[in-house]
Amino acid sequence: MVEISSKAKGIQCLDFNQDRSCLILGTPTGFRIFTLEPFKLSYDIELGGGVGIATMYYRSNIILVVGGGVNPVAPPTKVMIWDDSKSKFISELLFEGDVRSIKVSKEKFAVCLESKVFVYNFTELRLIEKFMTAPNIQGLCAMNTDGADATLAYLEAGKEGSVGVKNYNKNKTISIRAHKSAVRCLELSPSGERLATASEKGTLIRIFNAITGEQLHELRRGTQQLKIFSLSFHPSNDWLACASDSGTLHIFNVSNSGEAVNTRSKLSFMKVVSNYFDSEWSFAQYRIKEKTYESRAIFLNGGNFLSLANKKGKYYMIKFDPLAGGECFTECEQDLFE
Repeated sequence: MVEISSKAKGIQCLDFNQDRSCLILGTPTGFRIFTLEPFKLSYDIELGGGVGIATMYYRSNIILVVGGGVNPVAPPTKVMIWDDSKSKFISELLFEGDVRSIKVSKEKFAVCLESKVFVYNFTELRLIEKFMTAPNIQGLCAMNTDGADATLAYLEAGKEGSVGVKNYNKNKTISIRAHKSAVRCLELSPSGERLATASEKGTLIRIFNAITGEQLHELRRGTQQLKIFSLSFHPSNDWLACASDSGTLHIFNVSNSGEAVNTRSKLSFMKVVSNYFDSEWSFAQYRIKEKTYESRAIFLNGGNFLSLANKKGKYYMIKFDPLAGGECFTECEQDLFE
């Protein structure tokens, strides 16, 4: 890889890679990659145009890029594959509409348009299938990141609030009625065994068994309507993190075992009157200074640490107490454009 310096500031997109080792930013002139442990800028790639989507393929030399911003590096209808060992784009895929998101698993990747998903084999760039979805301007879909048993979650066409979960190895698809209103955020656990969803209201998060469709948890983020930016499972499946524009990162215990449990309302006996009283509230919380800026959070691979980055240009490593919960601690804080 060749490191190229860049003075361009501004974040057009941000994401973590699938093995939780790197953070990638799309900027008005290219993209930046940071390693997380220890946190440092590894690559600053100048492309001569803006990047609206940048998705790493684990910790490899392959990055999937879509143009974005005022001066995009390419039209938003095109996915370009950057090979950093050659310092150039090596292939591209062209679509009839704007690309909204790209999700990657070990052997497959999904390209999400506003109302359609295309699924490809990674090694040959062979189209496996394409299908219609519900209107999806945010590009909501998810793939599991561990193992070869590829699973895809997407918004079902014609079914507001419903999520389809497709297991490609088992050739099985199930439908999950997640919410009464439209889904605003969704995520699969690394193993693909669990699905987390949040509605457009942003008050409730539901956890489902992604194999059977059974609801396992109903988690309450709060009572006021807001935007959920990201959901993230711990590699163990025991914890879920939720970042939103409330200014608080919420961490929930979703293990169904162990000593740590989420808080419940003292009026939980009144669940026959309202499910509000039986919802689980977060186990641990972290106050984000730049609360109105879009943020992403992810659990690191070992222990009780998370990484959080936002479009204000700030990065935090956060520690939570898995036994006592409560307020989290800032382990480090970095400016992404120092």
